[in-house]
Amino acid sequence: MKTELQQIFDKVLSIYSAGDHYQRLLEAKKIYSERTGIVYEDDDEYENRMNCFNDWYLFHHLSKDLRSTIIWDFLEKHKEYDSSVRKSFQMINYSLFEVLKAGCSQLILHDLLHRKKLKIKLGQRNVGCVSKDILVGRVIEHHGEMFLLGGVCVLPPETKKILRAYTRKIHVFRDFNVEYRFLQRLEFLKVRWMRYKHVDISKLFVV
Repeated sequence: MKTELQQIFDKVLSIYSAGDHYQRLLEAKKIYSERTGIVYEDDDEYENRMNCFNDWYLFHHLSKDLRSTIIWDFLEKHKEYDSSVRKSFQMINYSLFEVLKAGCSQLILHDLLHRKKLKIKLGQRNVGCVSKDILVGRVIEHHGEMFLLGGVCVLPPETKKILRAYTRKIHVFRDFNVEYRFLQRLEFLKVRWMRYKHVDISKLFVV
């Protein structure tokens, strides 16, 4: 992510995960685990899973005692950030992507839900994606440049054909809530696949 945006992201996460906000964080983790499955500290996916949770917590979680998402609650209380920053954090693109090309400084993604290609600028953080990967993630745009957030859920390559069929159906709705439930379900199915790799993948990835 762009340095300016990353600094804000880190600041918001630090504030909303400590002190009076700590209980909110714990409640959010419980909700996230119920929706997307439990990953343990000794699992290979644990660190990346925590990144996925952090992205969800800031950009999509609706706490019962806040009127908006965490990031928007923060921005409403800190008017010093300009409109371009506010717009970038408001317009997060949460979707299912296929990596068409992975270079040293750029990724070319195909947004399978919204039917468009995206050029993603890579920063100092390596997102760990390679060509032909299919993944659930979030893209942010700032001053014409696009960045992939750190929480990336890479799905088994064998699911590509199955998921393409689902995305064709979901695209018709053009409804964020339908897309959101679908993407959360995919994160859950990834965890289930980690536990039951001996089961035929077509029987696991049923949305």
